[in-house]
Amino acid sequence: MSIRPLENLWNFALDNPEISIAIVTALSGGLTWLFRTYQKPVRDWLHSRKVRKGRTNGRDSGKKPKTPPSPQNWFVNVGEHRGHLKWEDCVRYGCISAGGGARYRRALQKLKLGDTVYAYITGSGYVGAGKVSSIAVPIDKFITQPHNTPLVKRELATTNINNQLNKLDTDWVAGIAWSKIFDRENASRKTEHYITTACEIQDDKRLASLRKTFGT
Repeated sequence: MSIRPLENLWNFALDNPEISIAIVTALSGGLTWLFRTYQKPVRDWLHSRKVRKGRTNGRDSGKKPKTPPSPQNWFVNVGEHRGHLKWEDCVRYGCISAGGGARYRRALQKLKLGDTVYAYITGSGYVGAGKVSSIAVPIDKFITQPHNTPLVKRELATTNINNQLNKLDTDWVAGIAWSKIFDRENASRKTEHYITTACEIQDDKRLASLRKTFGT
């Protein structure tokens, strides 16, 4: 491509500065007029594209937000053997534990915040009811109050707690805000219990009996 025309234009600008300034001024004014005239239409167009894109992505698709699951009611057996927390420690530090294998750990991991737990001691009966205040974690990760102290460093009635390096076999602990508790000597036997570590209470008659006993 020849650069001769560009040289001619440059030479003309140098030889005719008044004309060159007038041309530049006119162009500048034209660009200013274009900007002021089309600024709002362009901005509105860009905004409409953004809105349409949002609808395409489902943010304004008319779909109803998902309803959070309703709190559930759980039966949990206070093991009190093989290093599981004794009932006295569960009450004192606001928690409940299970572990020693995948089946028991997974049962406790099903507890969600706000769920209601009914605690049962084999051979005694139902001893407490409360709301889940924190989800299950390995026992060495469970923090108690005051002073954010790990449970494993507290003075416990439980001896030889099940605290293993293998997180699959160690005890897991969930926080419970107990609303009503009984000593094991005064445990309630009015309601039939389950033969398991933890399970959701789906029997309406059994649940009604527990609610009456604990006022939940």
